[in-house]
Amino acid sequence: MLMTASDGSHLAVKIGPHFSPLVTRVIGPQDCLLYAIRHPAETVIQLTASQVDGMRPAEAVHFVDVTLRHARRVLASLNAAALVVRLEELVCSPVHVLRKVEQTARLPLIEWPPQVLKGLPADIRFAPDVDHPVVQGHGDGLATLASHWGYA
Repeated sequence: MLMTASDGSHLAVKIGPHFSPLVTRVIGPQDCLLYAIRHPAETVIQLTASQVDGMRPAEAVHFVDVTLRHARRVLASLNAAALVVRLEELVCSPVHVLRKVEQTARLPLIEWPPQVLKGLPADIRFAPDVDHPVVQGHGDGLATLASHWGYA
């Protein structure tokens, strides 16, 4: 999440249940908030991937559900401009998404250097791995979560 304060400063923070009340009190109408999201199915796959500390699939789906519901409440309670940035769109259409970020954050429009665009993660897929066993087992719930955030 990137916050732009009225004095022109920017602050990047990771939002969570303990920090979000502060964010909603500090951000004013002249400020903005950017919320980055990844497809819920891909997020669940990543959360379950580790053999050492990975979550069980049902736990991961529940965690993503709770996290996204919390984010929805925070975004709805803001009295400021907000933009949800889908990571997949940022990787597939970076210039288009960065233009929306510049406009929302009231930043000057710039020509993004190629090295910045090359720095985006290459392992992000636009469509989730629907054949992954976790997605197969929890597909309906993940599809519902995804549709709430504009994913088809």
